[in-house]
Amino acid sequence: MNRANFVRLAARSGEEPAAIAGALTMIMTMLHHAYGAVVFDTPWRMHVVPIALIAAILLLALGRGRGAVPRFLLVLVTALAAIGWIGLFEGVYNHALRLGVFAAAGNGAFYRALFGGGAYQAPSDVLFELTGLLQTLPAAWAAALLHASLRKVKI
Repeated sequence: MNRANFVRLAARSGEEPAAIAGALTMIMTMLHHAYGAVVFDTPWRMHVVPIALIAAILLLALGRGRGAVPRFLLVLVTALAAIGWIGLFEGVYNHALRLGVFAAAGNGAFYRALFGGGAYQAPSDVLFELTGLLQTLPAAWAAALLHASLRKVKI
């Protein structure tokens, strides 16, 4: 990306809503992981809460910032944390794909090959799975907002 395109990207106003969508993604994941920690007696899940809280605060602060650096950081944090980490990995892989594989193949060898680690278990709590899936909605919203904003910049 050359300097002129970077400056045009920084001048766009569409990133503020992406900051809100990214922060909502982080809030949803905090609730999801805190609930899972209590329901499944897995306190290690709570490590996500302060990380997601910091990410949410950072996203909201960057969404209010002006200039190239805050805009670039907003795009970066939204893409990596809200869309990549929570939306794609946590929501799509850990929940949507896992539920789909479980529905199609049960808790057999294929399921265990994909989700055999100690962090995974067969679906047993509707609210936990629902909140896991719902993380994808604000992440998808953030992705759509970023895409619309970045589409306007020729790179």
